[in-house]
Amino acid sequence: MTKRIFRLIIGLTTIGILLSGCFGDGISIPVGDGESIKIGTDEEDGVSFEATDKNGETVSFNASSDGEIPEDFPDYIPFPSDFQVNATTTITENGEKGMNVSYQTDSATFEEVWDMYQSFAEDNNYEEITSMTSNDYNTMLINNENESIGITAFAEENEDGNNFVTVNIVHLKVSEESNQEE
Repeated sequence: MTKRIFRLIIGLTTIGILLSGCFGDGISIPVGDGESIKIGTDEEDGVSFEATDKNGETVSFNASSDGEIPEDFPDYIPFPSDFQVNATTTITENGEKGMNVSYQTDSATFEEVWDMYQSFAEDNNYEEITSMTSNDYNTMLINNENESIGITAFAEENEDGNNFVTVNIVHLKVSEESNQEE
């Protein structure tokens, strides 16, 4: 069910944005066998999709570019002193919530940003699952028994020759049910 729903979500994104702008609370599209997709937009939450299967289980997706970190994004994950949020996404399925925050900063160098995240991982006893580093691109996946965090940083330069760093943080909180299944 999940693959089919996500394919529908991707295919309906553009249509959903257009249609939900016409219908205040969004629209609900039945897709058969008691399954449905609800598509909506608003200024606070951005674009949202919620898929429900015939058993009543839901998968939700929210994307926003309002410049704010979602309230329920973990506050212990560090950010530089000055940064601009580009986009956020949240996906919830079967008690697991995945969140993504993408931001840019010119208040710290590429090396300073990467050192901040490496120190965070070491200081908080995360296990490094994988990592890759290069001159202008670093990525790592860290986890503990309750969560996984993926961090990717890019060193970039704008048209004026000024350097900045783009960072993408993916956070997955694992439900207690998922931990018990393992």
